[in-house]
Amino acid sequence: LVKIGATNEAIQILERIDPVKTPEMLLYLSHAYFAQWRYGDSVPLLQAYVESHGLNDYQRILGMLNLAAAYVHERRGEAAANLLKQLLAETKQLNLFTQQGNAHELLAQLTIQKHQWREAE
Repeated sequence: LVKIGATNEAIQILERIDPVKTPEMLLYLSHAYFAQWRYGDSVPLLQAYVESHGLNDYQRILGMLNLAAAYVHERRGEAAANLLKQLLAETKQLNLFTQQGNAHELLAQLTIQKHQWREAE
């Protein structure tokens, strides 16, 4: 539903799902909020998602990347920088090169926000 632009309908359905039983709903609900430019509303959802029990490393990394993107969008520089530092280390250790590239892209966006042109490059 989110992909076809029916975000309100997606949100209504997702909000009825128990996040303890199905933590993925937190990630999907945050994607619906992203589509509505509600990045700030997605932050607590993504924080809860990455702390959910039963996630594998890949799922947790994806949640962390989405959380970092929300932090960058909301100009929460310190939180974004700390999370991205952790993500760069973990994606390197787990050989998740695509996700490591995503973390570098977010770090570049963050440094551009701070007008740190050399670091962004």
